[in-house]
Amino acid sequence: MRDYGAVFDTTISTKGVTKIWANSHNDEMQGNHALILALKQGFGYIEIDTHLDASSSINSSLSLLAGHEVSDLNSNRTVKDLYLDPLLAILDAHNRDWTSGSEKNWTGVYEDDPREEVTLFFDIVSFLLLHLPLIVADGNVLSLRIKKSDGDATWPYLEAALEPFLSKGYLTTYNTTSNKLVPGPLTIVGTGNTPLHRVYYSSLRYIFYDAPLLELYHPYTLPASQYGPETTIHWNPTISPIASAKFPLQSYLALGPGSKGGGFNPFSCNLKLTSAIAREMGIQARWWGILHKPGWMRRMLWETVWESGAGVMNADELEDMGNWLRGREGKERSLKC
Repeated sequence: MRDYGAVFDTTISTKGVTKIWANSHNDEMQGNHALILALKQGFGYIEIDTHLDASSSINSSLSLLAGHEVSDLNSNRTVKDLYLDPLLAILDAHNRDWTSGSEKNWTGVYEDDPREEVTLFFDIVSFLLLHLPLIVADGNVLSLRIKKSDGDATWPYLEAALEPFLSKGYLTTYNTTSNKLVPGPLTIVGTGNTPLHRVYYSSLRYIFYDAPLLELYHPYTLPASQYGPETTIHWNPTISPIASAKFPLQSYLALGPGSKGGGFNPFSCNLKLTSAIAREMGIQARWWGILHKPGWMRRMLWETVWESGAGVMNADELEDMGNWLRGREGKERSLKC
């Protein structure tokens, strides 16, 4: 288990910081001050590996825990303490004179970039640890631990955790009856094991879905469930404001001949085409899983992804990405092959 300790700070200041279009990937792995590091750099997207563990030895309250691996889980490191309470405190401080539905605009997480939204990814990697009694030959009773992924089990706990934000008008919402999208300072996107049927059939949608970036042009058949009938989904921003995929192995060849100087590189063109499809649909494109080391190679790959037109950069090296991306402010991207 990583020794992160339990450091909670609900007095985080974002004064002097403006948003960058980058995601802090697996943010909880940044250590004791993970959220502070992301906000200090202006990250507009923050991803939290989110677990629901029914094991009383870990967390009897069934609250949501933040951790990349099972061994990282600690009952003191809840999503509420590490992320939601500090963000709620920031938004409350920035919106003392604002109420939902008023003519005055809300102020977002970044005080000096007040109309920019911040997106929280909840990567539902939850499992239920089921403790079943097992009687062995000598009569002893052992506990059989069965791990079972279940996004549906996590869903109501995530809804409950977000209720304070929803009640104050801090969340982006989409009313599926009136087809009205209302932007808020915080946008919630489920990824990982997030149940798409729960997202799609929510009458007031405030948890959106991380769409499959490489399949955006294919309609998706959502199977019938207790929440609604079988239906065909055409991806759009009211379901998925962002789409993600692991960076394809063959796309490393985008660094090869033709990637610079106006030449033709089919792998670079494929990346640009993928981003263009998402952009035409009003959806942000994000690649994850890019090589971390060495640093010079990582930055070359960032350059390739950025030049391809990706809407959101993905990073584990927050300060490096912050400095790198700000160095490209005002620069034109060559989006044509």
